[in-house]
Amino acid sequence: MGENRSVGVGLKPALTEEAISSAQQYLLSLQHPSGYWCGELESDTTLESDTLKLDFFLGRQTTERNQKLTAYILSKQLPDGGWNIFAGGPAELNATVKAYFALRLTGHSPHTSYMKKAAETVRSLGGLERINSFEKTYLAIFGLYPWSEIPALPPEIILLPNWFGFNIYAVSAWTRTILVPLSIIYATRPSCSVSCRDFLDELWASPQRKPVPTLSPDSVRGKTWRNFFLGLDVVLKFLERSPWKPLRAHSLQLTKNWILERLADSDGLGAIYPAMINGVIALKGLGYEDGNPAFEEAILQVHDLEIEEKESIRVQPCFSPVWDTALALFALSEVKGGEGAIQKGVDWLLSKEVRVAGDWKTKNPVPEPSGWFFEFRNAPYPDVDDTAMVLLSLLSCDIDAD
Repeated sequence: MGENRSVGVGLKPALTEEAISSAQQYLLSLQHPSGYWCGELESDTTLESDTLKLDFFLGRQTTERNQKLTAYILSKQLPDGGWNIFAGGPAELNATVKAYFALRLTGHSPHTSYMKKAAETVRSLGGLERINSFEKTYLAIFGLYPWSEIPALPPEIILLPNWFGFNIYAVSAWTRTILVPLSIIYATRPSCSVSCRDFLDELWASPQRKPVPTLSPDSVRGKTWRNFFLGLDVVLKFLERSPWKPLRAHSLQLTKNWILERLADSDGLGAIYPAMINGVIALKGLGYEDGNPAFEEAILQVHDLEIEEKESIRVQPCFSPVWDTALALFALSEVKGGEGAIQKGVDWLLSKEVRVAGDWKTKNPVPEPSGWFFEFRNAPYPDVDDTAMVLLSLLSCDIDAD
């Protein structure tokens, strides 16, 4: 026993060095020739489901894409018939409705066993009555949910000044890039017909097949922010029914310009999937047609997030090269070797520094622009996390970073 223990202790430093060297070589092998690292970001099936709906909305669905996207969706179906939003999690209502709707759009019969189980799960989770506002909007586009039940989001919100309690710059960049195109969708109400009006009737939990009212006499009692916004929703919907909207055309022009300006130096609106598909639908609602350069580029940027394999297609929410490269450099700086690869990584990171003002300048006009974003291109939206991580990695690398 004593001899074995002595040998084991003696081998540990060598094994540790071998493990470090192997990890270092593997990490170096993952570096792109341009100098960056970028791993795959995983998500849930809501992205594949929404991609199928977007294809159908644009009239660009193909048999091969349908088969590959639905193959991936079905591979993630849970034993109870639903779909979750994180690994090992339970079925989630909106993810399950999205998957079911996408499968129906691509010809999957509601009478098959896996579709029946999915429908049962939707009803058990509350049915179409309980889906979130985003999914209500997508269903409304297909004529399967009343627009009157969609929370009011008029494009006139872009006119609200910075000092006002609520304005587009009072919310996070993630929220902002989703809400601005949604306001266009709300105003223009783009549409795409499905085969019949009762297309998803089997997903309603109640026989009445009606949405759950968002506002009732009891719900407005008391001074809470929820009740304030519920009351505001009633007022905005009343105004929306009026044919007189003196600021509507101007607001739509401003929101369109807002989107186009943020597409100019990014990999899509906000460079992240939900905002990107909302941007495509919004442009379609504004009358953009096939062949328009800005419209086609916005669609291409959505498709760039896809990973296609022989039997399936899965979709990433975005790319992460700046973050991944900063982490890789931080790790590699702890061991000897790989100086050439580290220098290439540093040079690539420095090339991604943002030196122009983004949305943040509205609330913080003093600092000189400088920072880093998460993706390949997203100049309007550098962020604190990536900027801090890049600076840490540059400080850890004992090489010339001028």
